[in-house]
Amino acid sequence: MLFTDYIWDFDGTLFDTYPRISTSFREALRQLGCERPEAEILSAVKMSVRGAANDYARRYNLDAREINRLYHEIESALPIDDMTPYPGAEAFLRAVMARGGRHFLYTHRDRGAMKALPTTIWPTASAARLRWRIPSRSSPRRTRCCT
Repeated sequence: MLFTDYIWDFDGTLFDTYPRISTSFREALRQLGCERPEAEILSAVKMSVRGAANDYARRYNLDAREINRLYHEIESALPIDDMTPYPGAEAFLRAVMARGGRHFLYTHRDRGAMKALPTTIWPTASAARLRWRIPSRSSPRRTRCCT
């Protein structure tokens, strides 16, 4: 096996969470009186939720912190089982582990990412048995994910 260690992002790489993210972000904007098309929001949040919040706040005279607060409140209330892995993700992850490979999860998400892994990709496994590492919520520039 050429590579033994794989570093993954959660959103948009292993899991198709974009529908969940864009729907939550759209609802946050709606609650602040800003109606925008789903396709526009999806394009914005694929770059960065924080960046999208700053952009919409600037364009529509909103508070970026409030957009982020509402977004996280709405998104975190959704069930974990609606985070679906991309087709083939489970098979690839298992194949790498079967050959002695390791996976590292680097995400800006909270522990929700770790909770979603065993309930979706490994329904019978506990998070403690999976060989995943999640960095602290500090800046990615200061975080070492593979130690």
